[in-house]
Amino acid sequence: MAVQKRLSILVVDDKKIWLNLLATVFSRAGWDTRAARSCFEALRELRTRPADCLVAEQRLSDGRADAIRRAMSADPSIKPCPFVVLSADPLDEPEAVRGGGADAFMTKGADLRGLVRIIKKLTAAS
Repeated sequence: MAVQKRLSILVVDDKKIWLNLLATVFSRAGWDTRAARSCFEALRELRTRPADCLVAEQRLSDGRADAIRRAMSADPSIKPCPFVVLSADPLDEPEAVRGGGADAFMTKGADLRGLVRIIKKLTAAS
């Protein structure tokens, strides 16, 4: 019987409460979770250890989630992975998905089980 690999999720948010909440949700889903509090930290993490999925707040203290996506695309040392953007403002969705290259968008405070389903769907091919 083959052992299924645990997903590695990188969560990027400058609010500790969201990092803790998402780490708990993803841990219950059986995934390994790492945290970054800025665009800079996220890129450093991705260069050090690839993630199977990146979940990032749209508006971070040092930039926006789309800056992470652009840097990921431009840096051959970073393994591409699905990219989910979260925001408290549902009006961020068009910018995050169309302009920012996100694979999915979810409003913070929405059904977190839905976020787990989205990540499972995005990572099913990996």
